[in-house]
Amino acid sequence: MSLLESRLDVVLFRSCLVSSLHQSRQCVSHGVVLVNGEKAKDPGTQLCQSDVVELAVGSTKMGRTVANLKTNFDSRFSSPHLELDCKSLTVVFLWAPNYESTYYPVKANYGIIQRFYR
Repeated sequence: MSLLESRLDVVLFRSCLVSSLHQSRQCVSHGVVLVNGEKAKDPGTQLCQSDVVELAVGSTKMGRTVANLKTNFDSRFSSPHLELDCKSLTVVFLWAPNYESTYYPVKANYGIIQRFYR
């Protein structure tokens, strides 16, 4: 689970900065997302502990993201392994979570799913 939860697109979604995984992938592909001050090129980038993810200031997607921020927080919760700063739209990846500390609304055998994607 830590491999999945440490992906850049999943971190953006879990932090409530974007409303869907599709939107997080779009933000990365349009060059709106910075990781440690550099433009991210791949939505599947694995983040390490203490990596800082931010949305680029002045982008056209910023207004829509800020407008949807309250709606995103009302519809789901932020993960404890992420530290979010709503004013600067930055997220600090604190640690890679394990299965027990991550909320999934669907019960499944994640070992089989993990083997399928290896």
